[in-house]
Amino acid sequence: MDPPVYTVRHVVRPGQTMGQLAARYGTSVRAIKTANGLSSTFLRAGRSYRIPVRAAAPPTLPVVVPFRLLPPSTPEVLAMATWPAADTLYADSVSLRFENPALLARAAHVF
Repeated sequence: MDPPVYTVRHVVRPGQTMGQLAARYGTSVRAIKTANGLSSTFLRAGRSYRIPVRAAAPPTLPVVVPFRLLPPSTPEVLAMATWPAADTLYADSVSLRFENPALLARAAHVF
């Protein structure tokens, strides 16, 4: 059984040759031609080509983190804790000179 072949995408810049790409990625001109279905070594600048590589890591699947299920009620230890209010936490950064309570509520909501 043949080992799996991994490829990378390479966008050719003007003046690059297939031999340069083969040397850069440690593969052969023949392998590049085969991977792209080419009959000649002519490359077009700006076009993307698949380059087979030997030492590439296998493709990885995206990491999926499942949703965290919260307990149906607040644990007793957390329910007994005294939590600071927003005005004590942000009193230094929020000017409390607003005379209108609606403006103060709107400013506190921003944080």
